[in-house]
Amino acid sequence: SHVLLTGKTGSGKSHMIETIASNFDLPFITVDATALTESGYQGRSVEDVYRQLYDIAEKNCGKVSKAVVFIDEFDKLAFKEDESHDVSCRGVQYSLLKGMDGIDVPLNDIPQLSSRVRIDAAGPAINTRGILFVAAGSFSQCEYPVTRKSITNAGFYPELIARFSSIVHLDDVNEKQIRHLLDSNNLYLEEYEFMFARCGQKIVFTPELRAYIAMK
Repeated sequence: SHVLLTGKTGSGKSHMIETIASNFDLPFITVDATALTESGYQGRSVEDVYRQLYDIAEKNCGKVSKAVVFIDEFDKLAFKEDESHDVSCRGVQYSLLKGMDGIDVPLNDIPQLSSRVRIDAAGPAINTRGILFVAAGSFSQCEYPVTRKSITNAGFYPELIARFSSIVHLDDVNEKQIRHLLDSNNLYLEEYEFMFARCGQKIVFTPELRAYIAMK
């Protein structure tokens, strides 16, 4: 049951999914969709993501089968007929589609001519069938409410979008909600206190400063 999240930058999409994965002790990896390339081309392929996930899961295939792959900037994979980079976007979409359906990915890095060409290789492999894929993007090119049809018309394979059983929209985070987070969970602020301390400086988050941060 893969999930597609829509919402503006800063609405908490990645933080929410990472927190859920952490609470359930699930292997988690964030992928920037704009950095993905089709297999066989220079860059990071979808298959490379699975291999990295295997390392995150402590080389345990059982853990990989319960992992979460968060694909950020998913809307940037949209293709248009008149743009040259669309060949790569189509290839990445096709690779993601195969992963959602479940494929065996060899752990040894074998160059491939295309994501549509399967090369059988001896050695261990991981299966992607149990991995949860969560894709997220602003989808500013689509009118609200964002639907499967509008996403498909924006430049996505219908078969890929159909793999997402749920499409969830996240509203913008308002000032009151941010202030509540800053006041109720010091972990957000402690990270910055630690960073300042490493530089020999001290920062104190007074109520006035917290209010200013929430406003901005």
